[in-house]
Amino acid sequence: MSIWDKYAKKAEIFAHTSFINAKSSNFALRMNKSNNIKNIIFDLGGVLVGLHPERCIDAFRKVGCGVLANYVEEHRTEDLFLDTELGRISQGEFCDEVRRMSATDTSDADIVWAWNQLLTGIPVAKLKRLQWLKSRGYRLFLLSNTNVMHWTLCRDHFFTVDGLTADDYFERIFLSYEMHLAKPSNEIFAQALGEAGIKAEETLFVDDREENCEGAARLGIDTLLETTGEDWMRMASAQCCATIGFFDGVHRGHQFVVDRLNSMAHEADMQSMVITFDRHPRQVVQADYVPRLITPLHEKLQLLRATGVDRVEVLHFDRQMASMSARDFMQHVLYERLGVRKLLIGYDNRFGHNRAEGFDDYVRYGAEIGMEVVHNTPVDVDGLRVSSSVVRRLLIDGNVEEAQRCLGHVFCIDGTVGHGFQEGRKIGFPTANIEPDTEEQLLPKSGVYAVRVSIEGGEWMKAMMNIGTNPTFHRDRLTLEAHIIDFDADIYGKRIRVEFVRRLRDERMFADADELRMQLAADLKECR
Repeated sequence: MSIWDKYAKKAEIFAHTSFINAKSSNFALRMNKSNNIKNIIFDLGGVLVGLHPERCIDAFRKVGCGVLANYVEEHRTEDLFLDTELGRISQGEFCDEVRRMSATDTSDADIVWAWNQLLTGIPVAKLKRLQWLKSRGYRLFLLSNTNVMHWTLCRDHFFTVDGLTADDYFERIFLSYEMHLAKPSNEIFAQALGEAGIKAEETLFVDDREENCEGAARLGIDTLLETTGEDWMRMASAQCCATIGFFDGVHRGHQFVVDRLNSMAHEADMQSMVITFDRHPRQVVQADYVPRLITPLHEKLQLLRATGVDRVEVLHFDRQMASMSARDFMQHVLYERLGVRKLLIGYDNRFGHNRAEGFDDYVRYGAEIGMEVVHNTPVDVDGLRVSSSVVRRLLIDGNVEEAQRCLGHVFCIDGTVGHGFQEGRKIGFPTANIEPDTEEQLLPKSGVYAVRVSIEGGEWMKAMMNIGTNPTFHRDRLTLEAHIIDFDADIYGKRIRVEFVRRLRDERMFADADELRMQLAADLKECR
């Protein structure tokens, strides 16, 4: 009897089996051992590996193969893409077909490079979660519709963290181009089950395509439809040790909390989780409030993930959440939705409607719900109690060096290079006019600073930066202008990142452009 025949009857029985939408508030419970799940089959792209179609499209255009843009943009798996995914053509034949379609002589290396720009890598947190699942007895497998180029990149670069390989994470790896089959066909799932020696009813399949989940469900495999790239990570841990806060700046006080959180989670055999919000809560309760953020959301998340915490959860803060009592929030959001069983509270942290309750109330609610609540202690740096408010005040005063001591990392501003008044270029000091990514970005006190800049993620270059209104030229609009030392290229529209080093002086009005030029020359010497 063939593998397919073996599962044909089961496919009929489960033909109408539905799959889980990971937005369900109870999906974390699915990893409880009592649900009989022993095996987990993961998809690759969109589940483990991040995808960036726009970057891939730009790369194909750069190497003269823009004709392929529509395939990438529309996620079309047909023609040469289907052929390479099913192993019908080799890498060389794929490149030959790309050249034919594009009418170019682009090299194989450039074509492969452009095609690989679709993949952005695997976050370390996901690799750690795979290890955690294995340590708890789950058998892990990989089943991917992929091609030799993408798999080679993943195998040789994305999985090789801490000296491990893809084989260290997965018991078996099933690739469409080797199997000459592709999801959502029944045959590929049946063959994977058969070769792995596992039962459909004991298996969970995680994929970001609805049709693929439906294909697995037809054979009686339990499924999770991945919607964000991280849903399965939430699912993979029903019990967590967590802390909650806005974490603006991710300063040394926050880092101390997360370090303690990680230790507590390890001792309790739980996952560590930091919970934050997508906006400042005050923006919801006060419509005209514009926060001044040390770290906008994208920067904050990068810093939090760099702490080594297992999970970072971003809650959408709206009026419904703002109206919840502390007890309801603890029970319905923390306990039921996120699986929090131990909660570490910052020394000055409060939550819940009107923030009316305090730590003793949280302890009492936790005891009623089944959640242990622990108090954290504050952190002092050189006799200064570290908080976001303290860091914010230091930056507003222009004391970036002291602010960075409290932060434990550099203070940065991300933005885009826009057009200015060209006054600097006229006096021999061309500047990049920086437009911050968000109006919520906190700016240090007006003045001149020694900084470092990176254009489009490239090398770091020394620069001097003025924040102010250019009073010598009688301007009245606040601008951020950076003169990049020994650099003169057209970077309009480019992404720029500024790291502050130290403050040099206040901004002031000079008698004329010549006097300003002399001062800038002196400033430049301090920045070199």
